[in-house]
Amino acid sequence: MGRKGEQSDGFYHLALASRLRGGQASSHFPSHFRKTDELLAEDSPRRAEIAAEIDELKPLVRVREQAETERERGRRRVSGIGESGWRSQRAVGVGAAPR
Repeated sequence: MGRKGEQSDGFYHLALASRLRGGQASSHFPSHFRKTDELLAEDSPRRAEIAAEIDELKPLVRVREQAETERERGRRRVSGIGESGWRSQRAVGVGAAPR
């Protein structure tokens, strides 16, 4: 990505392209800015811009992580496996009244 080994430029342009396409729904959008930040030279003029973008995306990332946690909890409930990893008595019907 990027020319002459300038990977930070490649990730930066991917992030901008994703944003222009409305890619905030894409799971890769915030990670492109984070990767740019990791690869960017300390004296880069883009550093402030990237930091601002990352700060702007923090609430979006937090909401996505919470939604993923809720989906995972839902999958555990459906499969009958509780938070501890053991099947709960209620999930397997132990002690339930017959129908």
